[in-house]
Amino acid sequence: MRMRTPLANVPRLAALALLVAFSGCASTRRIVTREDFAQLAPGRAIVVYARNDRIYRLERYALADSSIHGSGTLSEQGRSAPFDGDVSFAEIIAVETQSRSVVKALVVAGITAICVAEIVHESESHHGLNPTLGTSYHAPPATGGGGGSCPYVYAWDGTRFRLQAEPFGSALGRALELGTWHLLPAARADRGVVRLRLANEREETHYVNSIDLYAIELGAAPAAALDAEGGAWPLFRPIPPVRARDRSGLDITALLAAADDRSWECDPASLTAASGYEDVLELAFPRATGSRVGSLVLTGVNTTFSTMLYRSMRRCVGDETPALVHAIESDPLLIAELRDYARDASLAVSVWDGREWVPAGAFMPEANAVPFTRALRIGIPAGAGDTVRVRLRSMADAWRIDAISIDWDEARPLPMTRVELQSAAGPAGEDLRGELAADDDRYAVLLPPDRVDLAFAPAEPRAGSRIAYAIRARGYLMEWDPPALKHGSVAAASWSASDRRIGHLEAVLRDRNLALGPAYAEWRKLRAARADAN
Repeated sequence: MRMRTPLANVPRLAALALLVAFSGCASTRRIVTREDFAQLAPGRAIVVYARNDRIYRLERYALADSSIHGSGTLSEQGRSAPFDGDVSFAEIIAVETQSRSVVKALVVAGITAICVAEIVHESESHHGLNPTLGTSYHAPPATGGGGGSCPYVYAWDGTRFRLQAEPFGSALGRALELGTWHLLPAARADRGVVRLRLANEREETHYVNSIDLYAIELGAAPAAALDAEGGAWPLFRPIPPVRARDRSGLDITALLAAADDRSWECDPASLTAASGYEDVLELAFPRATGSRVGSLVLTGVNTTFSTMLYRSMRRCVGDETPALVHAIESDPLLIAELRDYARDASLAVSVWDGREWVPAGAFMPEANAVPFTRALRIGIPAGAGDTVRVRLRSMADAWRIDAISIDWDEARPLPMTRVELQSAAGPAGEDLRGELAADDDRYAVLLPPDRVDLAFAPAEPRAGSRIAYAIRARGYLMEWDPPALKHGSVAAASWSASDRRIGHLEAVLRDRNLALGPAYAEWRKLRAARADAN
């Protein structure tokens, strides 16, 4: 976290950001090629974080075709030695620099770059980036809770672009890279093309590996919902719960009966250690005669508590954010802990078999700006009876749930066809089809307010049928240093030696009470302030 510090310490504890919109600043030289980088007079050292826990501090450096050549010191396994040589791009995880021009060049070269800004006050009140000038964006109502993560996907509906989806939002770092599926209700063919827009409007860097558009043949189905693996399930007669209660015993049946923007959110009492920082909902559905399987369908949105948790992690490492970025990419223990937290934030589903709760799958966190609908196919245990009881469990206040239903239809998944990507125009008009065509080591790197305009060939529906569109997008993101938390507490690891802070962070994360307590304390304040404002 960025904490209040004496002015003399500002350069050391300055805000970290990945090349904000600095390329427009008068003091920044425009760098667009490796040759430009090679001609720079560095003046300031850079720190290169590489795989196998190697850290290079280079006083002199130049960018070659596939490496950084430099001289300085190499730290490895607690030992430092003089270094003069090349660091391959393939080995580099991140580079820390105080030169914005160097950052620009590194991003062009495809390297994750961290800019150490020397001026803090510019970002104190900056809570997001405006959409690209000259573009009419139409977003759904805000869900509250402050910022969030992931790129935005807009679809052209014939008259304007509409915000539709937020791909790979929980993929913090390349080690957690994800491919996610999303329905695009507004997408349609217009003048012989289906137009989408991928936009970065947040203080983070997006690494987009691939993006594909699929046409879903709806047939006679009035609607469809995707599961996490991309299966499209027809929805004929979804049935709301006949009974629904949250952990506090509150009857929430009416809240969950229909997708009407009246969402359930957790009781603040669950935001404490006494509750295990956990939400639990129990629902009951009438079972269709003879049904053995059904589609559990959820409409909702995630909160931005994950952002608060990341800020708490930042507070743990103090001014060692580059080390945190490095560890997120290379430390197996930290990566495993982050996967566990992502699992805990999922909405785990169990079905009562007459004796015990039987796990049936989970809804993964997906988006905090765009409400989404997701299906989960669940089998019904033999002892479930005529009323099927379903339990949902998740990390506290990770979800806002608008509606839940079950469709007892036992149909197969609807047919889906991948459609042709005709063009992908990047921020400078460059052709990005090669970067976005397949899951590989090539990425389209988007900095705010970058966008990619995509054009796909339309699908032709069969006679008497209709087409819906869905995308699969794969990638990951790197968050910039979040805004300072006012009146935030300082975790013990911040007082540790810098080379031991990641280990302390891992120990903190293993103790859920220790890790979640400070984050939920801040979250309760945020919820209280929101309630007062309303």
